[in-house]
Amino acid sequence: MNNILIAVFLNALCFGMTYMMMPEISALGFLGMVILLPVIYNIVLFIKENTISNKVLSIFVLVTITTISYILFGIFVSINGGMKEFATRNSFSDGNITISISENSNSLSNIIFMMLGSKGHLFSCLHENR
Repeated sequence: MNNILIAVFLNALCFGMTYMMMPEISALGFLGMVILLPVIYNIVLFIKENTISNKVLSIFVLVTITTISYILFGIFVSINGGMKEFATRNSFSDGNITISISENSNSLSNIIFMMLGSKGHLFSCLHENR
């Protein structure tokens, strides 16, 4: 129960800070705050669990909390137009290379990527702890 409250707090802090920094945050900063940082603190919270059954349950709880936080973040950023401005600022084309960022952070592919990325890292930790 304690880890659930910590996870909710860390997700609110991480996604809240990212929301406040939009659209001025760099693309690398965005990826670090939205993808990498949640994986890191979810792994730490996962490792804190004592038994295997608690670890397996925590995988699903932590991933669910992070995914819901990401969806809420995407909704709020889309409503205030921050994602559109962020995508415009960080997309560019130079000769044969074009980098474009989607204006829709809540696309199904992004949500699936978040869920599978988080679950994959936690399952690998579970396998290593056996």
